Amino acid sequence: LGTFDKSATSSATIGSNAPLPLPECFTNQLGMVCCNKVLENLIYRADDAMIHANVNKCNVEIFSKLVRDLVEKQFQRTFEIIVGNGPFAAKIRFKENLLCETIVSSKYVLVYATPESYALASYNVETPFAH
Repeated sequence: LGTFDKSATSSATIGSNAPLPLPECFTNQLGMVCCNKVLENLIYRADDAMIHANVNKCNVEIFSKLVRDLVEKQFQRTFEIIVGNGPFAAKIRFKENLLCETIVSSKYVLVYATPESYALASYNVETPFAH
């Protein structure tokens, strides 16, 4: 899917009639923006894994984790995964061409590489306000 500067970040407005953010981006069969076919296929693979594991399709927490694990393993960088039960809008910054939005099993999904990656093995630090 074309060449791009791996150090570059791009912006996108999701949920509007904005132009495609990069030349390699396309509108998928559902009319949503996607810039990387591998990323799109990984979203569908996570949905298939939920179906085969007999997990309730409404469990967005498990679905989000499955997507995150698949895409971060494939691309070796950090991602944001946003899943909702209805359409939403977002204004984001993303890395390379790693952006895709779609709908799977009635879930609206937006996946994009974070502009600045962090260690994939790091764990969240609990804050005093966490409890």
